[in-house]
Amino acid sequence: MKDIKKLDRFVHIKERVLDARRAELAEANHALQDASDRLAAARKARLLAIETLTSPQEKGADELSQLAQMVTLATDAERKAEEDFLAAQSLQEERTDEVAEANRDVKTLEVLRERSAKERSREISKRAQHASDEAAARIGG
Repeated sequence: MKDIKKLDRFVHIKERVLDARRAELAEANHALQDASDRLAAARKARLLAIETLTSPQEKGADELSQLAQMVTLATDAERKAEEDFLAAQSLQEERTDEVAEANRDVKTLEVLRERSAKERSREISKRAQHASDEAAARIGG
């Protein structure tokens, strides 16, 4: 009986851990989506800067220099956005693994709890049968 109560308590604790891991995963998913949006915007800005630089319009040396600098800045921003995206993706994968592990822990404890409950039930049935057999033997014997 104590074992089942302990297992119940462990299951409850592990379920709370699982809930916390799921919340962390939701945050990581949100951060990944934000990073993906920033990366898409940075790529678009870089392409726009390149398009502006390479447009067939007449440009002076100063304007070309400024446009080239804009392309460089946009490229740097895209690189940073890609790094942020990869970091967010890595964190999201880590959180996914943590949720899976916490879920396995809960399932394992639930199986152990069920086995313990079945064993306890069999033990009670066996004792009841033994007591019944002894009573019948006393009466018949």
